[in-house]
Amino acid sequence: MRRPAVVLLVLALALLAAGAALSGPAHRSPCHSSHSCPSDHHSYVWFDAAAQGWDCAKVGAPEVTAADTHRVYYGGLAYQCHRAGGAQTPTCGVEAWAVKTLSDSAAHAVDLRPRATTVAALTALRPPGNIGTRMPGAEMRTWRIRVRLLWQKLESDADVHLVLADPKTGRTIIAELPSPDCVGAAEGVAVQMASARTALARFCGPPTTSFTRLSGTATIDGVAFFDFAHGQRGAPANHVELHPVLRFSPGPGRC
Repeated sequence: MRRPAVVLLVLALALLAAGAALSGPAHRSPCHSSHSCPSDHHSYVWFDAAAQGWDCAKVGAPEVTAADTHRVYYGGLAYQCHRAGGAQTPTCGVEAWAVKTLSDSAAHAVDLRPRATTVAALTALRPPGNIGTRMPGAEMRTWRIRVRLLWQKLESDADVHLVLADPKTGRTIIAELPSPDCVGAAEGVAVQMASARTALARFCGPPTTSFTRLSGTATIDGVAFFDFAHGQRGAPANHVELHPVLRFSPGPGRC
């Protein structure tokens, strides 16, 4: 009389083993066990660098619902997510932060009218003698460049780090979009920064703490800033950046 119960137990164990075998490949990465990357199947909440929680399922998974309206890219994979948990204030930068966010004493004199130029022209500029302090010349002007989008990453100072390329030459340059929570600039300029960051996220998806490959083109307005070398991806030889970005206008097609 016990045989049917034994048979049912064996079948149940077999089904559980089969399910584990099927789900195993989707969770081989150790980031899933530590919850340091988005969930494939809404099995946990993942927090980005800004401490915003996201409940996610991988694009194409049966668990994706109508509530998953936000696209997140992480490690080259796409996820559909919805917010889960409140955001915390990010840790802002320190090094030359006032210059990088147009909050320094010379920011009021910066010409905010964009001048059309190229990546090649900016990367050919000679750096000023004093790095980290706004100097006369390129750092007092706003520049407009047309670029190919290569990579994005959310950095520890809450900036979005963009790696861009000249569409003709392939030369690379960096553009940085500060978090609205880390900006002390004049209200109108702060609104421009926030709008640029929103436009980038709308076009390419929210950034993550790993570099995500991008595609497509854009026109970007930003104030020049000469950084010092610290191994940043995409930096040209003169380490000029557009920092901060004041306007992001996507080109045709998709990111």
